Amino acid sequence: AADAMEEVEIEIPALEGRDILVRIKATATNPVDFKILTGWGNPEAKVENSPEIVGFDGAGIVEAVGPDATKFKKGDRVYYSGVLNKRGTFSELAVVDERLVGTPPKKLSWAEASSVPLTALTAYEGIVEQLQLTPPTTDEERKANSEKVFLVTPGAGGVGSFVIQMAKHVFGFTVVATASRPETTKYCKEKGADHVISHYEKLK
Repeated sequence: AADAMEEVEIEIPALEGRDILVRIKATATNPVDFKILTGWGNPEAKVENSPEIVGFDGAGIVEAVGPDATKFKKGDRVYYSGVLNKRGTFSELAVVDERLVGTPPKKLSWAEASSVPLTALTAYEGIVEQLQLTPPTTDEERKANSEKVFLVTPGAGGVGSFVIQMAKHVFGFTVVATASRPETTKYCKEKGADHVISHYEKLK
């Protein structure tokens, strides 16, 4: 609701170590933002910083760099997903450790770039860290992967769409995704799904 948010002014924090200051051009909304404000299911434990600035994903231009920062300079285009111990990207300026930051593809708009980091990281962590899969390094390994089926459900969401792309284009699996509408079925196929199963049809 509109009355759940307010506009405030705060001091720009000093940059330390490998911090960089980013002038935010676009930000995305994620479930984690709501969870932070509501205490992750426990209202008694909600964050009490005042004001609490949420926003994990952001894209923008580097405004300044900390004393030990070396990867970026003022004026660079960047995007990133932040951390819990720093204020978020629902602000004009945000501080982030440069090791969490990347350079967005030039073809992406600011809004598109800001929607990538957390969903892409979640997809990567699911495939590489949780499933402990490694990308093929030889033609033989890629051929072997192509004979394996990787199921993505649902396929058309933020995380699912990145899982499809990674599973198909990085790992080389035969990808089966689920979707519920003609437009989301088309979207899954555009991202690389070999087959799409409708939520509303019986399996044959």
